[in-house]
Amino acid sequence: MAWIKEFSGISNTSVTNTLQVTVPAGGVAAGHFLVLGIASSGTGTPTWSVTDTRSNTWTSNLKDEITTTGNTGAMVTCVVSITLQAGDTITLTSTTGTVDRIAACFEEFDDTVTAIDTSSSNDNGGASGSALTSGNFTTTQNSELLIGVLNMVSIGRVFTATSPWTAGTKIATSSGSGDRAVVVVWQIVSTTGTYAATGTFNSSALYSFLGAGFKTSAVVSRTGKAKVWNGSSWESHPAKVWNGSAWVDHPMKAWDGSSWTLGK
Repeated sequence: MAWIKEFSGISNTSVTNTLQVTVPAGGVAAGHFLVLGIASSGTGTPTWSVTDTRSNTWTSNLKDEITTTGNTGAMVTCVVSITLQAGDTITLTSTTGTVDRIAACFEEFDDTVTAIDTSSSNDNGGASGSALTSGNFTTTQNSELLIGVLNMVSIGRVFTATSPWTAGTKIATSSGSGDRAVVVVWQIVSTTGTYAATGTFNSSALYSFLGAGFKTSAVVSRTGKAKVWNGSSWESHPAKVWNGSAWVDHPMKAWDGSSWTLGK
């Protein structure tokens, strides 16, 4: 499981309600997982619909409007079923509200994601703060990819993710007024537990923070012994290594979702 790359786009156009982002060099392979973090401002709460050139399915997972200010963070995801080629486009459209600024950040992972497991969102009750949290969410399986999306109302603030969270690039609009920024954070966990996306600002500001756990498929345990055909059936044929004086059995191991175990 690994992070692959990041790409982004912004819109500074008033009452645009839409943004188109071009897929960069290398494309996005089928089976990979795309996370889209959105920060926007405007009037009313946006409802995001996302489409791409190859007609992959995008799922709107979470959103949080800071009180009724029109400052909204959103998390949208896609398990890519048809490879996105470099130069393809991904289009974001809000079907509700009036959107004036859009900052969008895409993070690509090679994890095999099977479903969203659990989530939480927090806007600090609409009050400024410098210690940021999404609120707690509890995972239900060992192998999960955790994602956080931070919506920043004050783009000049410096955000620092709390270890072991990794933060992507702060993507900000650049109109000079009413600008918004988004940061996507992530970590990979191998045990169930209660988690929260967290971090700090260098000075208090309004924010919303979304956090979610996504189930990833564990590697299926494989046999620890190769097999050969004996003329009538397949029988175990253990791998062997030279110990300096003789060839000895060397059983292989496989990841069972929480630890490396001997194959059976």
